[in-house]
Amino acid sequence: MTKTGVDFFDDITHNHKDFSEVVTAIKQSFTPSLKNTNGADNKLQEFNLKISQISSILNSKLAESENVITDSDYFSKVAIPTSTLMRYMKDCLNHPVPQAVKNFQEAYKEHLELVENVLTQLEHKSTNPLTLAMNADPLKTRTTFNKWFDIMNGVLGQVILLETFASGLLEERDTNDVIERSKKLLCSIQSWENDYKKDSSYWRFLKHYVELFQRDNFDMKMEEQADRLKEVLDTILTDDSFYLIVHQGKEISALFEFNVSVEDQLIESNNQESSIMIYRSKYGNSVEVTELEQLQKDVTEKTEAEISGDINYKDHLKNQFGKTVHNAGFICVLAGAHACVRSANIGREEGPGFVQLSTSDKTSTGVVVGYI
Repeated sequence: MTKTGVDFFDDITHNHKDFSEVVTAIKQSFTPSLKNTNGADNKLQEFNLKISQISSILNSKLAESENVITDSDYFSKVAIPTSTLMRYMKDCLNHPVPQAVKNFQEAYKEHLELVENVLTQLEHKSTNPLTLAMNADPLKTRTTFNKWFDIMNGVLGQVILLETFASGLLEERDTNDVIERSKKLLCSIQSWENDYKKDSSYWRFLKHYVELFQRDNFDMKMEEQADRLKEVLDTILTDDSFYLIVHQGKEISALFEFNVSVEDQLIESNNQESSIMIYRSKYGNSVEVTELEQLQKDVTEKTEAEISGDINYKDHLKNQFGKTVHNAGFICVLAGAHACVRSANIGREEGPGFVQLSTSDKTSTGVVVGYI
């Protein structure tokens, strides 16, 4: 997602002195000979374009999300007065005449508490719309977090502009305090991302989500189901990583057995058409590659030494692999199975463990092992 608000905030905080020159030019614009001093007119048009673009984008994002934060004072205390003042400020930029300046001054005096309201609303989790939006998103997606973090950047950028503009038109005062407080606030909000990554509340809803997905997409091809669910898993804001297996068909000759040795780390959803399993590894994203290589070696040696001939794989996986192969939270053995495997939310192509599969005649044979 394009970080429009983030870019806008960075641009404004780095160039707010240039905007101060624009404000000075507006005050002087009533004297024709001063209109083009130091190229201020060009800067005026440049800022005007940026402000119009960010205002349009933020208003659109807020309109889409109004139902998410209906219990908050955000719209009445922040969004509406900010939008109003931005409109008056843009009018001054478009038409730098005394009446436009007067209109802004009068509107600003009606919202003298705007800066404090904005910062107070955003500093507290109970009133911050990002938190409210994440509470309304049961999967706690990175998409929701990034969207609202971008909006927060855009809003604070607007507030800094308004303060700079008002300072130039009404009374000279230092806006650096607002800038520094805004930067600290954004750093604090960004740190909440780590809190969400450690929050496992999404897991309870994910099972329900998978069951509904399976019910509503029973006629979807196995590979498409796997790809669609992988997309969802990749958006969840968590340190967990995943293996996803979609298994279709009930071939008598096929082998599909698994064992999970850790608690509450496997989702299994079945219907007549398919079986969907999602294993979450709590440490797959942080474990050293050498440990995963050792895990693969242990499983390979165990497989070559003990799996042969007529064997009860279900019992064997539980009683042998589950007890003797350390750090393997999940093991799935397939032979001639119509199955599709995906990994998600991890930078390693192999996923949070390792996969050894061969495909022949649209069936898969091999093993999937997930780290704890």
